[in-house]
Amino acid sequence: GRPDTDSPLSNRATFEMMVRSDLVDGDNMIKLCCGAEIDALRGGSNYEPIELKTAWEGFKSGIVGNVRNVMRSELVGVRSIVTGIKRGDIKNNDVVVHKVVEQKVADIKLDKHISEKIRQCYSFLFDFLSRLKKFLVGHEACEVAFDPFLGEVTFKSISRQEANSNGNGDTDEFLTRFNI
Repeated sequence: GRPDTDSPLSNRATFEMMVRSDLVDGDNMIKLCCGAEIDALRGGSNYEPIELKTAWEGFKSGIVGNVRNVMRSELVGVRSIVTGIKRGDIKNNDVVVHKVVEQKVADIKLDKHISEKIRQCYSFLFDFLSRLKKFLVGHEACEVAFDPFLGEVTFKSISRQEANSNGNGDTDEFLTRFNI
């Protein structure tokens, strides 16, 4: 039959998880609560979350792709990334995954360039969250803007009502659950 382009490609189950993490810089620590959609779970008595990716044969994700994948994985406890290697003719809808490769996140980090970029990203994240936390001590809410050309992050004070009206505020459930 004809393809149904208005329906999802997959109706497989999705797995979501919340993970509590600590971002540590020397003696300083920021507690994080991260939510993530997990692509797959490896069975057994303790389920292990797995990240699934696809890539064209011969494509190298490079430093940026690897840094992104490693940081996303580390923050929520994913230790393995499984990639389906594709080849074929996309114009004729003739594409197949012909090989599957599994990489451990720890092994990706063995590359010194990748590990250095990850360290820089975590350092930036720690600095950003520290400044945000300090800013919010004296303000109800804020908008954050990042200028990648200047490398600057700016915080603009706004009311909680304004944050809620533009869709970026806290839900009632969040406020109740965390006694805010």
